[in-house]
Amino acid sequence: MKSKFSHLVLALVLVLPLLLASCVGLSFGGPPTVNSFSASPTSISEGASSELIWSVSNATALIIDQGIGAISAAGSSTVTPAVTTTYTLTAVNAAGTITKTVTVTVNSASVTTTVPVTPVPLGPLPIPNPPGNKDWLASTYTHEYHYPHCSIAQNIPFPSKRWFDTVNQAQAAGFNPCSVCRPPR
Repeated sequence: MKSKFSHLVLALVLVLPLLLASCVGLSFGGPPTVNSFSASPTSISEGASSELIWSVSNATALIIDQGIGAISAAGSSTVTPAVTTTYTLTAVNAAGTITKTVTVTVNSASVTTTVPVTPVPLGPLPIPNPPGNKDWLASTYTHEYHYPHCSIAQNIPFPSKRWFDTVNQAQAAGFNPCSVCRPPR
């Protein structure tokens, strides 16, 4: 009878800690294991949500940062981050601690901004010929006629401008050729 009793005591001594450990969540099998930790989707638009999904074994305490808090061994949580955020799952037991991370990328909404473009002057712009394609521009102030692209012609004030079809017309009206652009006589 003594040997049966000693075998029973030995069995209880070996098995009882394992039974107690399983009841309170302790394990002698090493540190916790994060079987999976993911986000679906991993990339979202501003204001959209993603689901964190996890499965952990052999842990006595589990937590996810960023305000999620304590979690069960398996589950999910919906998150709606305003900016790209990395979530860290921490699993703990008597044998150690393990962490896993997952990042949810937040893509900002595209904002099209129209920036006004200020024209850069490339020099004097040619004075357009009036209707009828008149070829010679004259100044009633200086009494000279010019090629329309002449730098002096570019600065003739509007009230002093006078257009001619031909050099002969400009000369007949009393205008002389410009000494800068040298139009024909």
